[in-house]
Amino acid sequence: MERKRPKPSGFQFRKKRKEEEEKRAKDKGALLKYLGAPTATRQDEQPSSSSAEQASSAMDLEPEGQEPSSSSPTNVSLHMLSRPEDKDPSPSTSSQQETSETPGAEFTQTPVAEEVNLPTDPADWPSVLTEKIRTLLVRRGPSQVKPDFVFPRNESDGRSCHHHYFRKTLVSGEKMVRSWLVYSEKNISLFCFCCKLFSKKNISLTNSGLTDWKHCSSLLTSHDNSPEHLNSMKAWKELAVRIKKEATIDKHEMALFEAERLRWRAVLKRLTAIIQSLAVRNLSLRGHTETLFSPSNGNFLKEVELMAKFDPIMKEHLNRVEKGTCSHNSYLGHHIQNELIGLLSSKTISTIVNDIKQAKYFSIILDCTPDISHTEQLSVVIRIVSLMEKPRFYILYGEVSQYYSFCVFSVFLV
Repeated sequence: MERKRPKPSGFQFRKKRKEEEEKRAKDKGALLKYLGAPTATRQDEQPSSSSAEQASSAMDLEPEGQEPSSSSPTNVSLHMLSRPEDKDPSPSTSSQQETSETPGAEFTQTPVAEEVNLPTDPADWPSVLTEKIRTLLVRRGPSQVKPDFVFPRNESDGRSCHHHYFRKTLVSGEKMVRSWLVYSEKNISLFCFCCKLFSKKNISLTNSGLTDWKHCSSLLTSHDNSPEHLNSMKAWKELAVRIKKEATIDKHEMALFEAERLRWRAVLKRLTAIIQSLAVRNLSLRGHTETLFSPSNGNFLKEVELMAKFDPIMKEHLNRVEKGTCSHNSYLGHHIQNELIGLLSSKTISTIVNDIKQAKYFSIILDCTPDISHTEQLSVVIRIVSLMEKPRFYILYGEVSQYYSFCVFSVFLV
């Protein structure tokens, strides 16, 4: 009785592998042939996927500069796969093509994102991400390293991160950018942008960062095909589309946040104008008390009360302060006054210094005058030469211990 072979022979293995390669080359780009432009796509169409790697590549194949379709949030991956140039793909050029997935790059930054000023390094992000912070991070998008960035090496084994970790090659031979991969210069590690925002799984790519450079390629490939990462990618893409369409869940909350930010900016503008008005006339700001509508609360609060009679923004602000509904500081105390005076002084001095640097000739006048306590008070006046005018800047007033030229000049240099 003839024994059956337990496994195919080497010739059969080679023959089977050759047939699979021919079939793979024949089917390269076949999925994209069935996908038209986003406008011609029906809402009931759904892309079919046979493996986790095809699903991952479907999410990653978003061309740069093309806006996603707004027909339905459930068809995000389908619209991101559609490209006008892929209607008749060429096998000779598709293997060399590189695509990038940066949904946040095509969104313009709003003043809200600029105001919050979230750090770009994922290691500095808050441990608890609220829906507002998550929306701002998705609107800004991931921040990746530049191509000429030099990664530091580990002192223990001499290994380091490489730029080829930020790219992957599909089974079809097509290369694409892992835009979800973010490098942290602070921790010298790699983070997954979408999983850190949406995943609840505690892994190195979301917690402390991936630093195993020896097995980095295999770990990234495994993470790229994991169901947790695919769900995070889907949530990232859908939120990016909703932000583009201004259809986020917290749209009303973001509108209130923007209105509150503009209100506080308007209040600070008025307080700064009041301080400028009093400082130009060399008037004192504070009085005996810091209570609103008190007879001896000083010039600053009296100006605020006067402005509130005619300005609706300042009137609303004082009403909130009186009723105790103001969730922040009232910005009417002596701390904010000193801070605004310091900012105005720094800006004025920097402007004067720039004018002095632009002038070709200038003179420095140092003079001391004793006060009632017989202490020498030093004043510094700088006069620049200009064809239009002859400006003189008074920039310093201080005390000196001795009235000698060397002592006075030393105080000026300090």
